[in-house]
Amino acid sequence: MQEAPGAEEEDIQFECTITNQRNIRVLAAAFACLAKLGKEVSLEAQEAHRTLTLRCVNEAKTSFVSFEFRKDFFEDFAVMNPNGLTALIKIRNCLAVFRSIKTMETLTLSLMRVGGTRYVVVFRATCDHSITKTHQFYFEDTEVVDPLFDRDSVLHRVRARPKLLIEALRHIHGAHEISFEATSGIELKIASQHHHQLSNQDRMVNTEMRIPEDDFEEFSISEPKVRLIFSVKEFRALLGFCEANGVDISDVFLLFNESGSPLMFTTASRVEDPLATVSTPGPESIVQGGGRPAGHFTFTLVLATIPDNEPTEPAANTSFVADTVIPPTQM
Repeated sequence: MQEAPGAEEEDIQFECTITNQRNIRVLAAAFACLAKLGKEVSLEAQEAHRTLTLRCVNEAKTSFVSFEFRKDFFEDFAVMNPNGLTALIKIRNCLAVFRSIKTMETLTLSLMRVGGTRYVVVFRATCDHSITKTHQFYFEDTEVVDPLFDRDSVLHRVRARPKLLIEALRHIHGAHEISFEATSGIELKIASQHHHQLSNQDRMVNTEMRIPEDDFEEFSISEPKVRLIFSVKEFRALLGFCEANGVDISDVFLLFNESGSPLMFTTASRVEDPLATVSTPGPESIVQGGGRPAGHFTFTLVLATIPDNEPTEPAANTSFVADTVIPPTQM
């Protein structure tokens, strides 16, 4: 970790504060999840929407993950640049911040310029007995990338309680990929795949589970049958976040089309907010339609899938991330 000089003039560009210990644990779980998927994370702070978004894309550009924290997640939130601010930092630096999470009472995140040229990110934690711990390191300016996925035009949608998928995945061992085979009006079959270990197939344990349609909150499959094959690593990271201490995830949405096209997992946390509304259609409005008000953070994971007619091809051969980045001012 490179420490930034403290004697030079500081120009704060963005600052937010969390005093709710449960929310601090949620943020820590988000960074822990990101660390399983990539090495760098981009932070985007938007004053117009009053959100802080964390984004991570793996090196092969086959998995994209983002966390969006809304204004009610923070006690204080201020972005000095009206066009927003983005920063690219190493995830491992952020993990060090949360080593004292059990004693942490307040956490402040600041992005600032030091000496007018160097950019610094500062995590300042106030712990028990008024002990203050400060972590500061340089970051790079960056642009926003988004996956090529249109959630409004998906053919198939499944909504499930995270516990259902967590229990199912605990039976999958030693597989790099898993398959989802959804049969309209009947079931979802989850099976282990061993496409990357073909030479040792006789030593592999193959697991298959069938979950009936009635066990899901929603099971909308527009074709008789559809099958997807994708990496299990990212899926485990998602479910690990859902069951982390302090994280309250009511539902996980699976949005997908045909075999070989990207698959989206998305979640939403809900808090009591009688003034909250949802103006755009999608998974979040479905949850609110069930009587739960708009919440304060969401999670999205988009994965490339392996074409079912080419089962030996690795998922890394399919990139779904936009080649042209989207500047923050256009978001």
